[in-house]
Amino acid sequence: MIRYRILIVLAVVILLSGCFSVNSIEPTYNSQSYNDCNFYDEKEFFSTMPKEDKTLQFENAKGIICPHHLLASGLIHDVFKAVESNNYENVIIIGPDHNSKKGLQISLSINDWQTPFGMMSSNAEYNEWLESYPHSKFDDILMINEHSNAALIPFVKYYFPEAKVNTIALPSTLTKEEAEDFGKFLYKNIESKNTLLIASIDFSHYLQKEEADEMDMVTLEAIKHRDLERISRLDNDYLDSPQTLIAFLTYMNSIGCVDEKLINHLNSHDIVPIDNQGTTSYLTYVFY
Repeated sequence: MIRYRILIVLAVVILLSGCFSVNSIEPTYNSQSYNDCNFYDEKEFFSTMPKEDKTLQFENAKGIICPHHLLASGLIHDVFKAVESNNYENVIIIGPDHNSKKGLQISLSINDWQTPFGMMSSNAEYNEWLESYPHSKFDDILMINEHSNAALIPFVKYYFPEAKVNTIALPSTLTKEEAEDFGKFLYKNIESKNTLLIASIDFSHYLQKEEADEMDMVTLEAIKHRDLERISRLDNDYLDSPQTLIAFLTYMNSIGCVDEKLINHLNSHDIVPIDNQGTTSYLTYVFY
């Protein structure tokens, strides 16, 4: 437990803003290339996590919402553990392109991912149809540095070692209608029976905890009612990617996934109360 607390303190120093960069690796696009996500000591985060005796299991889960801020690694573990009994063949991560410097480009990764738990293969079949979507482009340099996806790859490999993965970063330039259209595109192409869709989202940013809690109540209500119009009007005070949440909920609505369970709702100040001026809040959900 002491080691775990030390790791959390180190994490908050590095990650409290909710954003970090990894070292860029120039990919070569051939069968031998891969994306390296050994950008922090993932094994430490995994081996020192407190183990809960009882974890609520969702046998028919089709999607989860979880953070990509590693200060909340305990919450990420909790939501992955809630669905680990499912035998997923494919995992798709959608999250924000935090920089959004390439217009409407929806960025994909074509390469496999190297993790401390072994190589995680990309689903080539899914990549083929993902590339067919307007504005989609393979951009491994961007994706290696885009932590909304890269930070979750070790968790996916750890909990679903036999699954294949696809990573998608949505720019903030997408309109509500464009985000909905992408969610419908996922619905038309994903084999939902054996695929887990992950919405990688951090919620309220840079506010005092009391303000963030108020913003979270608005977001919780919008998710509960799947109010896409309201979500489209939310800014960084509420979440870092309305586009991701809209696409995710559109997909869940399309496959008839009507039930969701809030697993955790915490603020970075709840985890390490050293700064109440620039917090990040976290909501984790299972959709089933």
